[in-house]
Amino acid sequence: MNNTKHTLTYRRQRGLALPAWIGLIALVGFFLLLIIRLTPLYLDDRMISSALRSVADSPQELEAMTNAEIQQKLRNFYTVNGVRFEEARGVVIERGANGILVRIDYDRRVRLFENAPLLGTVYIVLEFENHLDSQRFDQCCKPER
Repeated sequence: MNNTKHTLTYRRQRGLALPAWIGLIALVGFFLLLIIRLTPLYLDDRMISSALRSVADSPQELEAMTNAEIQQKLRNFYTVNGVRFEEARGVVIERGANGILVRIDYDRRVRLFENAPLLGTVYIVLEFENHLDSQRFDQCCKPER
């Protein structure tokens, strides 16, 4: 009798069914696609942050630079490190009584699916903000919230 119970239990324990395996593989594939498509965008953003950090070694040095000098240092960094997308060149420099603020804010859009059945074309839009503030120089390069 014990042997029959063991056999019945064994027959019920089959593991995942085929639809479950297909779903699991699709889910893993989707997350791999996200990683493959989004990783370069985040690496580019890290490069932009590094460019802002390389502009000046101190807040006083940053405030003494002209706008053209700041932009030239950023362009040199981009050239040496192979930053090729145009959004990185959209530098906004604001000078005020409290100091200087260098901003590089941009959006990047990546196509996730193109003409997929039932979905059409799906894009993911990422928004990046990089600020170098002479008043918060040690907290480069994310904006204050």
